[in-house]
Amino acid sequence: MVRPEVDEDEREFLESLKCRKKAKTKRKKSEEANTEQCDAYPKLLARLYDALQEMHPDTMDARKKTLVPPPQLIRMGKKSNFVNFPEFPKALNRPPDHFMSFILSELGVTGNLDGERHMLLNGRFQAKHMETQVRRYISEYVQCLLCKGINTTMTKDPHTRLHQLVCMKCSATRNLSPIQQGYAMRTRQQRRAAAQ
Repeated sequence: MVRPEVDEDEREFLESLKCRKKAKTKRKKSEEANTEQCDAYPKLLARLYDALQEMHPDTMDARKKTLVPPPQLIRMGKKSNFVNFPEFPKALNRPPDHFMSFILSELGVTGNLDGERHMLLNGRFQAKHMETQVRRYISEYVQCLLCKGINTTMTKDPHTRLHQLVCMKCSATRNLSPIQQGYAMRTRQQRRAAAQ
């Protein structure tokens, strides 16, 4: 079979069509390779996490959240009763007297524990007031500054007589500031007694 002669214009046109077909097939192949790579990445990442979990199970645990219940306060005349007070020191792994002295000093009131271990506060308070104080206590005396973990212990250093915060996750230590007396309003009688 004899080929008909092709003009130069037609030859250029046919060559451009061949180039387009080649480019189109290259694009399809690269798209298929990209989708294979996209599918393979999560699988590889899962394999990596599984291998790390097998090698170091203590460091790869999911962040354990310590759930602290919302504070429940009941007003009894001029006093407030912090009903679920015993749950907070247990959840935060702190001594109850340290937690109580922080709350009392920050609110600037006096208070004590009753027979059922509820904290009685002299003054009218709402749950939102107590919640802000609990959050401040957690940020100052419970939470690790480096890893932001809550799995910490509080020990007293015998040499400096300061409380130390020791993180169980990253083993960081820091000295805790002592609880200072917050603002306490003085009554007129107290001002007169101080002046005399």
